[in-house]
Amino acid sequence: MSTPDPITCPECGGTMVEWVAGMALACEFCNGRGHDGRPQWTPENPPPRPPVWADPRWNDPQYARLNLCRYCLGAREVTHLNEVTRTMVMVSCPGCAGRPSE
Repeated sequence: MSTPDPITCPECGGTMVEWVAGMALACEFCNGRGHDGRPQWTPENPPPRPPVWADPRWNDPQYARLNLCRYCLGAREVTHLNEVTRTMVMVSCPGCAGRPSE
């Protein structure tokens, strides 16, 4: 059970990241939660992960300056897994297939 009003993490200040050698990593003190408190989930029932294109790190100005596609990171192809036939194929990226290449 978590506290009703969690305390902001003193190490990351609630940003959920700490910068190490220019890389944004999950804060080690609060485990990327942004607050100092017990997690509201159990290892058997973890919270759903956000899709990669909705990750808040994309709002960082350093990432925005790169102008990369959030699906394929500029590769213009993504891996598709067909669970019925149990095959993996490379397909055009749905995020940047219509954009001209730079």
